[in-house]
Amino acid sequence: MPETPDIRPENPRPARDSLYRWTMGAIWFLLVTMPLANLWFWIDPASFPGPGIAEARQYAPETLGAPQRIAGFLITSLSLAAILSAMWHIKHLIQAFEAGLFFAEETVSRTNRAARMLFLYIGVALISQPMLSVALTFHKAPGTRELTLTIGDSGEWVGLLVALVLLFFARALEAARRQSDELAEII
Repeated sequence: MPETPDIRPENPRPARDSLYRWTMGAIWFLLVTMPLANLWFWIDPASFPGPGIAEARQYAPETLGAPQRIAGFLITSLSLAAILSAMWHIKHLIQAFEAGLFFAEETVSRTNRAARMLFLYIGVALISQPMLSVALTFHKAPGTRELTLTIGDSGEWVGLLVALVLLFFARALEAARRQSDELAEII
C-alpha cells in the first residue's frame, strides 16, 4: 500500500486564541441582535427589556401609532446601519490580522472603511435625534410638537475618538505597507 505524503506545514498555525474567538463571537452577536432588538423595540416597546432607545423612551413609544413607530424604526435604523457596517469592516480587519496580513492593501482598506463608517455614524446620530423627535411628536397638536437638538452625547464623542484612532492607524498601516513593498523590491 503506497504511503501518503505528509503535507502539513512545518510550523503549524497555532489554534486561534480565546481573545480572537471572544471578539468574533461578540461581533457576530451584535450584528445579529442589534437589528432584531431595534425591530422588537418599535413593534412592542412595552415588552422590550431594559431602557430601550433612550431618545425614543421619552416620547412613550408604547402609546404611538403605527406611522410613528415605522418612522422611529426607519430613523434609528439609519445610525444602526452605519455602526453595523463599521463592525463588519472591523470583523474583516481582525480576521486579516489573525491571518497575518498586517500590511496588505485589504487591511488598510478595511481600516479606512471602518473609520469612514464611524464618521458616518456620528453624522447620522447628530441628525437622527432631531428627526426622531419630530417624527414621534408630529401627531400632536401644533404647539406641542418637539424639535430636540443634542450635542455632547458621550457615545458620539467616543465614536469620534475611535474613528480618529482608526484613521491614524490606517495611515500607519499604509506607510508600513509602502515600506514593506520597497523592501521587497530591494531584496
